[in-house]
This record gives sequence, C-alpha cells and structure tokens, in this order.
Amino acid sequence: MVLNSLIKENYRIKHPYYRLRLWLEGLHSKDKIVIYQMGKVGSTTIWKSLQSLNLNIPIYHIHSLNHERIRKAIETDQANYRKLHFMYPETLHSEYLRSQLDRKNIVNPWSVITLVRDPIAKILSGFFQKLEGELLLGFDYRKKIKAEGDTKIVQEIIEGFYKERVENPSRIHPFEWFNFELKDHLNVDLFAASTLAGRNYYIDNTKLARVLWLKLESLNDSYQSAFKDFLGIQNFNLVQANVGLNKRYKNLYKIFLRNVNLPVDYLDNIYQTELVRHFYSKSEIEQFYQRWKSY
Repeated sequence: MVLNSLIKENYRIKHPYYRLRLWLEGLHSKDKIVIYQMGKVGSTTIWKSLQSLNLNIPIYHIHSLNHERIRKAIETDQANYRKLHFMYPETLHSEYLRSQLDRKNIVNPWSVITLVRDPIAKILSGFFQKLEGELLLGFDYRKKIKAEGDTKIVQEIIEGFYKERVENPSRIHPFEWFNFELKDHLNVDLFAASTLAGRNYYIDNTKLARVLWLKLESLNDSYQSAFKDFLGIQNFNLVQANVGLNKRYKNLYKIFLRNVNLPVDYLDNIYQTELVRHFYSKSEIEQFYQRWKSY
C-alpha cells in the first residue's frame, strides 16, 4: 500500500518503476507489436483491441521515436503530473522503444501497424483535441459556453483554427510524419512499397519492421482479413476507444464541423500532394473534397 501510494504521488518514482516493468516485459519476448502512427487516426482503438486478446506478445502504442519529441513529452508529463497523477503510456513506450533502437537491440523485426486517415479530418480532430487537454488541466469551455453561448465560442475556436492551420504557411503537411518517423527511425520508405490507393490494406517487409498499412476509412471492412494476414488472428474484433464524437465536447465538436469553412486553395494544398495520392485514389480524394466543400 505504501509503495502504491508513493508510485501514484511521485513522478520520480513512478517513471522509473514503469520503465523497469517495460524492460522486464521485453525480456520475455523477442517479438514486439508496435502501433506506430500519427495522432487522431484510430490508434487507441487498435491498441485496446489487441490488448483484449492477451496475445503474450508486448504491445506498444507510440506516435514518435524522435529523441527531441520524446524528451519534450517526458517534460510535459512531469510538469503536469502533480495535477493529473497520470503519465501517457505512449511516452513511456516511445522512450523504451527508442532505447532499444539506440542499443540496436532488435532481434526480430517489429510488427508495426500504422494507419492513415483523410488528412483534413485528422487536422480538424487534432486541433479540437486540445480542448480535452485544457479540460484535464482545469480549463473548461463548458463554463464559457453557458455564459456566452455556443455561437460565440465556436466562432472563437474556428478563428483559432484558421490562424493556426489555414493561414499559417509554415505548417507541415500531416503526412510528412511518415518521412520524419517511419523513414527516419525504422528506414521504412512508403514510396518503396506498393501504393495503398484503391486498396484497404497492404503488408510490407523491411529489415527492422514488418509493416501493416491500413486506412481508417475502410477499417471496418478490412480489419479482420488484415489482422488475419498480418498476425494470424482469427475473428479479430475492434474495441472502439478515444472517439472524438463521444467525448465531453462532442456537441461543440459537431457544431464546429458544421460551421468551419475551408477554402479550396487550402484543400488543394493538403490533397494535391504525392503523399496523399500514394494512399488515396482520385475518387477517394474527390470524396474528401466533397465532404469538406459542403460545410
């Protein structure tokens, strides 16, 4: 009881304790399943679904293997720990796997699962997620909504989105993640693999990783066959988790989506890139255009 209390209250005890647990877990298996992808593309659902199977293979959920990003994530967790008493598992997993790479301690290629999603949907969802972060740290938009009304608050959020995303030429395309992460750290070049455009999933084999490429839009139609081919799992079922429209700000999020208007030149900058065309066919991209043009 005393140890549990110390672990819960003290970041400097909890952090090394969970690092040790990850290290011990890794000793018992040469294999690793790594859900390694951008944020807001369904990674938590895949992670929770695989965990529910009790596969006896370590399962990790990460968004980055970059040293600097991991360092900043650790600093953020530590700074917020006194208020939240929580550390993000993704941070711990990233730190552990990064140490395995640095030591060249990869016995068998990792089984890496990565998803893509309509980049505009990913951008909108990622921007809105910061409201959840503010809620955790004590700032609740619902109080402002009650005092000032939905319309005014949504307009403030939309103006913030325009300033941060639409009117900011320095913003990097979200799909550059694949170059900054998978290519830089696992030497997985997506253009060396077969295109995912017009397909639901694809399996690629490299020296450090065996990679399952999935599309969120067609996940419900393909996940059982994909995970059977990739991991030999029969009758795989998805456990829905971390869905934006089910969160505390779901009503505000719906209003935001109905009212945000995206200029065609902004849509062109996002959709008319080689990265997007590698993952999505012309007809799929056109469907994305029509979706966001209608708002």
